[in-house]
Amino acid sequence: MKNSGKLFLFFVIISIFALAFYFTRQKNSLQTYNSSASEPVVDSFTPTNIPPQTISITANNNTFDPSDLYLVQNQDTILRVDAQDQDYIFELKEFDIYATAPQGQVSEILLPAKAIGTFTYSCGPTCTGQVHVEDNDADAVYE
Repeated sequence: MKNSGKLFLFFVIISIFALAFYFTRQKNSLQTYNSSASEPVVDSFTPTNIPPQTISITANNNTFDPSDLYLVQNQDTILRVDAQDQDYIFELKEFDIYATAPQGQVSEILLPAKAIGTFTYSCGPTCTGQVHVEDNDADAVYE
């Protein structure tokens, strides 16, 4: 009886791992396009499944480094702003973002990249940079 209990437990654990693997693969399947259809065919893909990326920015002497940020549409980005010499304001009007980065601290700002295009962010008239949001279907599978 003792060995049959261990065998049963072994099969339960293996079944759990198999189900977890199956559902993970279903959740992470790519968006596929049918060249004859006008609309994309979606296979269990939603933009919220894309994990956020993190970009570190140094704010010093009224400049951001790097000043050009490259994002993917529908992928949230966490900006880690290290304000070294003073307090900085991070403003990105098109995304309705207005955040403060206090001197000597690393502040996290969430950028939800919903629109494709190039947008200007600033901390004042001489402190600007560009956010470039690109289409997220670069990894799409075409039939």
